[in-house]
Amino acid sequence: MKKKLICLAIIICMFVQPIRVMANVQIPVKDISIDDVYYIIGQDVVTGKPIIRPTMTVSWQEPDNWAPGTEVHDPDYYELRVNNKTSGIDENIKIDSGTDAFTAKSINVHDEIVLDTGSLYEVFIQPYHYHKVEIDGEMTQVLAPTTGAAKRVYAITDLNVELIPEDDSIEVVWDDIGLDSFEYRIVYAVGDYSNRSKQELINNKEGEINNLSVESGKIQQYYDTVKKRNRLRYKLEQNIYPGQIYSVMIEPVTEYYDSKPLVKNVNYPYIWTCSTNIDLKVFEDGEYVRLEWNIPASFKVGQEQSEYELVEARLVEYINDQPSNIAIFDKDAATMEYYRVRRPNQSVEYQLQLRYEAVGDTSKIPIEPQSKKVPFVPLALNIKPTKPVVPNLMTKSILETLKTKPINEIKNELEKKYLVPGDSYSENISDLLEAKRTFNVVEAGNSINFVWGAFKRKDVISSSPTYGNMIIDTDVYYDIYVTRDLESLAGARKIVDNQKYGDSSPNNILKNTTDEIVGFKYNLEYYYDKDKSELQRITPGSLYYIKIVAKKRWGDEENVSEPTIVSLYYGYNGDSFEPPSVAKPPLKIKDKDTTTTEVAIQWKEKWWEVIAKDTVTYDTLSTWANQVWVVNDSGTAKIYTKYVEGAEYFPIYKDESEITRFVNYVKNIDSSFEVLSRKIDLGADQFGVSDVKYKFHKIPYTEVQREINLQKQSDPDYSFVDYYNKLISDDKNGINTIGWQDIEVEKDVDDATYQYYKQDALLPNTLYLFMLYPYRELYSGDLVLAHYPTPIVVATKPEDSVVNPDPTVPSLYINDYTDTTMTLTWKYNTSFKYEIRYSLTEDVEGAKVWEYKLPEDPLDPLYPTDGAYYEVTVDDLFPNTQYYFWIRSIQPANNHESPWSNVAIGTTKDIANPLPPRGIGVASSESMKKHDYTDSVTEDYIGIEWLLHVDDKPKPEGDKSTIEKKFTYLMEVADNGLFIDPIYIEVAGGEGDLKPDNVEILEKYLVKINKLIGNRFYYIRMKTRVTVTGPEKGQLIVKDSLSFSNPIRVLTKYSNSEYDGHTDPELEILPGKDYELVYDKEKKELTYRFRSTGTGQDNLADNNVDQRLITNLIKHNTYVYEIDVSKYKDNPIVKRKVLIPYTVIEAFDAHKVKILVKAGDMTLEMPYESLKSTINKQVSQYGASPTISINIDQFSNYYVPELMPEDALVSVGIPQKLGMYISTDKGTNEIKYTDKEMMINVKAKPRYGLYGKEVITYRKDSKHNKWQEIDGKYNTYSGNVTFNTGSLGVFGLYITDQEKMDTVTPTVPTHWSEAARKEIAGKYKISGLDNYNPDNNITENQMLNIMYGVLTEERNIDLAKYIDKNTMRHLTNSGISKTGTHDKSTVSREAGFNMFVRTYEIKNDKSIKYDSNVLSKLKQDSTINSAYKESIAKAIKLGLISNANDIRAKDSMKYGEVFSIWSKIE
Repeated sequence: MKKKLICLAIIICMFVQPIRVMANVQIPVKDISIDDVYYIIGQDVVTGKPIIRPTMTVSWQEPDNWAPGTEVHDPDYYELRVNNKTSGIDENIKIDSGTDAFTAKSINVHDEIVLDTGSLYEVFIQPYHYHKVEIDGEMTQVLAPTTGAAKRVYAITDLNVELIPEDDSIEVVWDDIGLDSFEYRIVYAVGDYSNRSKQELINNKEGEINNLSVESGKIQQYYDTVKKRNRLRYKLEQNIYPGQIYSVMIEPVTEYYDSKPLVKNVNYPYIWTCSTNIDLKVFEDGEYVRLEWNIPASFKVGQEQSEYELVEARLVEYINDQPSNIAIFDKDAATMEYYRVRRPNQSVEYQLQLRYEAVGDTSKIPIEPQSKKVPFVPLALNIKPTKPVVPNLMTKSILETLKTKPINEIKNELEKKYLVPGDSYSENISDLLEAKRTFNVVEAGNSINFVWGAFKRKDVISSSPTYGNMIIDTDVYYDIYVTRDLESLAGARKIVDNQKYGDSSPNNILKNTTDEIVGFKYNLEYYYDKDKSELQRITPGSLYYIKIVAKKRWGDEENVSEPTIVSLYYGYNGDSFEPPSVAKPPLKIKDKDTTTTEVAIQWKEKWWEVIAKDTVTYDTLSTWANQVWVVNDSGTAKIYTKYVEGAEYFPIYKDESEITRFVNYVKNIDSSFEVLSRKIDLGADQFGVSDVKYKFHKIPYTEVQREINLQKQSDPDYSFVDYYNKLISDDKNGINTIGWQDIEVEKDVDDATYQYYKQDALLPNTLYLFMLYPYRELYSGDLVLAHYPTPIVVATKPEDSVVNPDPTVPSLYINDYTDTTMTLTWKYNTSFKYEIRYSLTEDVEGAKVWEYKLPEDPLDPLYPTDGAYYEVTVDDLFPNTQYYFWIRSIQPANNHESPWSNVAIGTTKDIANPLPPRGIGVASSESMKKHDYTDSVTEDYIGIEWLLHVDDKPKPEGDKSTIEKKFTYLMEVADNGLFIDPIYIEVAGGEGDLKPDNVEILEKYLVKINKLIGNRFYYIRMKTRVTVTGPEKGQLIVKDSLSFSNPIRVLTKYSNSEYDGHTDPELEILPGKDYELVYDKEKKELTYRFRSTGTGQDNLADNNVDQRLITNLIKHNTYVYEIDVSKYKDNPIVKRKVLIPYTVIEAFDAHKVKILVKAGDMTLEMPYESLKSTINKQVSQYGASPTISINIDQFSNYYVPELMPEDALVSVGIPQKLGMYISTDKGTNEIKYTDKEMMINVKAKPRYGLYGKEVITYRKDSKHNKWQEIDGKYNTYSGNVTFNTGSLGVFGLYITDQEKMDTVTPTVPTHWSEAARKEIAGKYKISGLDNYNPDNNITENQMLNIMYGVLTEERNIDLAKYIDKNTMRHLTNSGISKTGTHDKSTVSREAGFNMFVRTYEIKNDKSIKYDSNVLSKLKQDSTINSAYKESIAKAIKLGLISNANDIRAKDSMKYGEVFSIWSKIE
């Protein structure tokens, strides 16, 4: 509008005075186009679902000439207009001359504004330039008039999609673009196509839905109140089967809008995935449990429409995680629909497992869906524990009074008031406090002996011998909290956390004279200090609050009792007393805001209260009071808590000065008067932030008065207090519940120390009972009703009053981000102030406040403009970390605050792997002279220098950032180009340097390597390592260069004093063969040795002949290398050995050469990379070149019956013992498993005739001395048995006694992981692992407890321990947990490997170097989540994965696997 007025002014001036207009009018651009529409994908850390952020690139062309003539002005700026036709929001982007976008004539729109998903955008651009004109005698700069219509283009951003699966349908929900005529299509397929192309999905589609539009009536349109926009939905019901993964693509297919083409992301849409359910329902049906399901008998899959039919269904029952089949059905299960089993008397889980097979094609893999485990708990076991009973506090003064009473009276009073129900005490009364049977202060230890009664209930288990009787239930868990102020109980750390007591904890139980448990005790030594957020020792002179809750588990849920809250004052003289603990906020009516239909009340969330220490003399002050009136009645102080005419008034709630004035006033009357005081702060949590919420209820007072009058007929003393107490009691006990409503309260605009609430829709001139109920909501969602509802009687007035509107809620967006910053933007309203908070978790109350300062000068370009978007950059963030941001507006005039905005979620960029150092070379003489060395290279040392990384700079003085980035330079020096046995150096600038004794680190960019050999080439290569640390636990990122620098070669100077010993291989005579056969007559052993660097039997040097072998492998494209050790000159052979050096085995792996070993009765075919993980681990650990030994020995004494497999009748071949070993100068290690399965042939010798017999292959596990049957295939023509295995040991062929096998049940062998479990059990005490089965799935909670225990060096690890929010945050921020959850019933293998790798790295403070080739291969594997691929590469490097081709990423991790891997990282 302002521009139009200026142009109008120019035109008017042209008519009223002569003006010389300089140069041209402004014409539009020649053309504009949208070049690219795509998206950036992220992940919501809370839900785990993808987040799409649309992107758009726009470019334009200038005309050949902006205007004819010579005085032509190019544009001074462009204005790009981006109109969201879907939402109706228009935004402008100014592109000034001199900017990159102005020069390139192209701009990334998403870098300037936040684009909405699923929206139709209209984009056009207008150039502008200025003219100088004379107006009223002065030259003024005005915009040149524009001519011609701007060209417009249109685009649709990618749709945000949600999939809501059921058992046989999927509801697809997506963004409504906003035009009812727009058409969409949906394509879906069975399987995960999220990392595959659109065309692959279409080629294998299960179904396609076309012509979907709002006009067609096929899809439903609705308004999404969460996303604040219209959305569309359609239910897929064709070819949707239970228990399957489905991939879904939805795209708009309309090609034109307003006769112009629509630009869309056509080729690379995001493909969404979900899994359908098998809907198994469980119902209690009298004496039975009814299990219902609905499953198809058959279905067709894929483009080929391959038919699968149901062949088997199993109903499985789990008791304590132990499965057992309760019914097995054939294909009729599809029509059965339900099955009934006898109702169990304990908690169980049920699961339906199905098997579908391809019709007429047994080569296809069966489809085996299964339902979730559905828990069933008999209703009789759904028990909520009662509120724990805590007896009255026993004090020294009470004890002294008791001593004066008769024994029977003492006994009765103890049992009635001071002992838990059912307990008794008959010992010396003087020893009562030492007996630890009462709730009392333990003066000697500054602690509290806390006792409470056991939960007593009726036995409901019909099979129990005590059925129908009252029993003590010890299957109850307890939480205990201790604080010094009542309000902190809501967010305090537990002193006792989820503990169960019984006969196994004798120090914590109370038994009566008949040896029955009647209660429990716990010595409390600590309380939670909310200001320090930590536990502190209990000390005298303080008031303490104790809260206890009882919990009983029911299936996946917990039934929690009402809390019991007690308090005690612990005096310096060792005595104590028990004041009441309930706090009620002082309410009052705000008269000026009360109208005919509205009543405003106000109260403080922070106030002071007092209670008399002598509650006998001052019984009116025996409960906490926040205001008092005092009357001096003839030398006696009378204290009232309600208004009394002529009394002195003390508003205690205001501050401590009023308490002092009150005490001094009464002391002038009674010098012995003393009080306790406390400050109540309902609204402060442990971070000092108000998180209190309020419930509210109103009752017309006529109803109150009617009930009081009714009760007075039978009880004349019945009062409002009696009415109110019963009202609240009935509500708490569920007898007559009150219809509480949650309310939003505000700060009082006149006095911010008061909270404020106004209730409307009232009747004029009417009395009401208002009730206000403060409470807190914990992270778990539980409500903590720690306070008492406060009543107040109010009345409406005849006049109205004006209410000022509240500030509006801003909408917050993330506009830009780097590895350590996030730029936030919102529309600024200059009437308000703004508060920004940010956090690592979605907890606005616990979030940090980001302080920012506005310019004071309105002419400053950074000064906010009303209605325009404003940017604030939050820095000092940790890389590759998700942050949550909120903003709210504040009205400065009255401090009213808006609710918090939407949460804006953003992830900082990950730091890139640094490049290797630049400028690596021989040190300059100037650098060496600084350290008193004249030469850079001599006969025994070399100096190497390089350039530091561009960001490797000292921290500037005064820099208070908490994120630190440090650089380390990794160097390898070797006398060979393969860098075998290198010298390894880490240069970190002092602290953290790593070097051998012969290396001097002179500067961070300069090293000197000593004790070298003269006249020899040395090879040097380097990497850069960047380490980023943050203030939070687990904030550590370590990244190395992805590859080494190009090696440099340096020749040391010639030495006259030493013989080099290194000659040119080209001048040496090479042996004729690449190997030699060595026979030992005494051992009857034949050895096949590859010649490499040693000396042969012919006393000739090998002279690196292995290099010739490697050359020939490449030259002849060899894919199988045959090693024949079957015979040697007709000599007897019982042992065979093949020795392979590291260079040869590495060449076999690199060029994919299999090894074929012919060893008489055994032939071994070993694929390439079969030993890769073992070799890599050895090289990584010792830095030396190993030698591999393959040993094949005849197994002696195979004919001795006690050494043969159980049930074996006769051996039909000499058992062969296959072993492998890896050796370096550091020692020899046995290899137990290969990474890939080997194919082995063992010859059967038909000495006893094999016709018609079954030949069975056995493997002997020598470690556990057990024979295990393995699958082998006997070939009657060749007489060989062939089998595949990755395990080493003794292999034998036998025929068995079939009759014996039919009658004898074989014994179960010891589980392969048992040795690892015993190793871990020797280091840790593991609890919470009941009914251990190594083949059962481990839960997410158990895995995370292991990781946390290992990192915190806990030797006692409770796998069942609840993981609190703070611990979960550490586990998530450290990268151990990628999901941020701990409640999943299983852990996938990929997630488990990630947990172990990150735990290993953090524990050892180092980052594992993975093989980039391995990672490249993993990146092509679509079955592995991309978030886990790097960790799996590291796990392979560490040897945690034995077979890199059999990762089974989505399979559940078993207990046995966990113990095996755990033992490897210890």
